[in-house]
Amino acid sequence: MATRDTFGVAFSFILLELSKHPYAQTRLRAELRSLKTPLWHPNSYHPNSKQTTLPSPDTLKQLPYLCAVIKESIRLRGTVPTPNPRITPAGTKITLGPYTLPPRTRISAFAWCLHRNEAVFPQPELWLPDRWLNRSATELAEMEKWFWAFGSGSRACLGRNVAMELMRYALAGVYTNFETSVVDDEGFGYEKFVTGSLGNRLLLGFARVD
Repeated sequence: MATRDTFGVAFSFILLELSKHPYAQTRLRAELRSLKTPLWHPNSYHPNSKQTTLPSPDTLKQLPYLCAVIKESIRLRGTVPTPNPRITPAGTKITLGPYTLPPRTRISAFAWCLHRNEAVFPQPELWLPDRWLNRSATELAEMEKWFWAFGSGSRACLGRNVAMELMRYALAGVYTNFETSVVDDEGFGYEKFVTGSLGNRLLLGFARVD
């Protein structure tokens, strides 16, 4: 389920947000094409399109706008609406924010709610990739602490690194070569708490950009 459903839903939302924001596509494409070895489509008219060398994973990981687009999309539309329950330790009370909880209390946390903390993410319902770029080191550290798309600790998502790498390569392959637009998103339930359900359909148009 993690490799098929959550990745597919997350990637669909990233494509949707980029398709709704042409300026973001232009900015992302410029960043991707600035690489020494861009991910050109084999049939591109670009003179280097026949190259067989892919950009390294570290190279893509260091592209600030690409990473900001991915992180902001996942923040806004997560893929796992489960409560991620935990049990407080036995034999001792713990403090959680302003609350003192007795031992062995079941608590739950929802990334969807954490990602809408206005004190950390101003205008939380807006898709703003620049929020991950134009912040101080202290502010970014606080945002990273509240970013819970993959959980944390011993029960954090084991596939986080591979999922992020797949998204970086997939987006590089698409937006180095194409521009996308929304054809029909009426059946795609991206305004709901549970992101993605059976029967959802998203239609996008792809146009090659040489």
